[in-house]
Amino acid sequence: MDNFSSMNDISKKLGNVIKDSRIKLNMSQKNLARGICSQSMISSIENGQYAANSILLGQICKRLNISMDHILQSSHIDNDIISRFFCRVKSYCESHKYDLLLDYIADSKIIDILDNNEDLQLYYYYFGCALYQTTSELTTAKRYLQLALSYSKTNRIKFEFMTPLDISVKSSLGIVLTDLNMFETASEHFEDVHRAINHSQVSIYEDSINTFFYQYAFSLVKQQKISKAIKLLTEGIDYAGSHQSHYMLSNMFFLLAKCHEMQNNDDLANTAFQSYKLMNSIFHDSVYTRF
Repeated sequence: MDNFSSMNDISKKLGNVIKDSRIKLNMSQKNLARGICSQSMISSIENGQYAANSILLGQICKRLNISMDHILQSSHIDNDIISRFFCRVKSYCESHKYDLLLDYIADSKIIDILDNNEDLQLYYYYFGCALYQTTSELTTAKRYLQLALSYSKTNRIKFEFMTPLDISVKSSLGIVLTDLNMFETASEHFEDVHRAINHSQVSIYEDSINTFFYQYAFSLVKQQKISKAIKLLTEGIDYAGSHQSHYMLSNMFFLLAKCHEMQNNDDLANTAFQSYKLMNSIFHDSVYTRF
């Protein structure tokens, strides 16, 4: 069953539960709708033609004197649908099928049932990344990534630990800001992540964190800060190695070779390039080679 069909089933089940609960209270659609929405919207919800968002659903539940948990459990909604959605989204992203990723997210109604910060953060993160990779809408991509950041539970003022998702969001936002020539703001996000990593303020290690070192270095290259980029790439390669991870190593070695070339350090460039070729021959990574 595809995501669209699943969401239609959810809407119908939700509508049936709301209708049954309303009838048990001898309440008309008009009375249920009063001060909340139009009667026609209640009718559409009960007929499964419209998926109520979490705010509207909460107001309806309050009027019907039932809990949100009750209505969700009664309609047999579980995390499986959300898990399947993000599983496909992650697959598209990891295989660099960004056109499919954008279409899938844009056509989805999953946002109507996302009600926790982590899922909403993940949703807007992938949406922002898809927009960045497939369109020229940098400002829109920035807005979606900022939305993703707003759902983070991490309070950096209190030096709380960053999650891998927090790091991915801030690092991706840094890249978008770099492309918008907002270098100072981009550096603030990158440096915040860098401090968290250096002070072991990361909740758990995941391979995705390696990407930060590459993205920050790439941003620095665009700003002609080559020496700092080299230092960061060397640090990133060591960091990945310390976690026995090969993820992004091919990309980091390739960019490191290019950085040494820019500084006319041919021997160091050749060493880095040979390491890139070795990594890529083993793991066949997708490597960005246009600079």
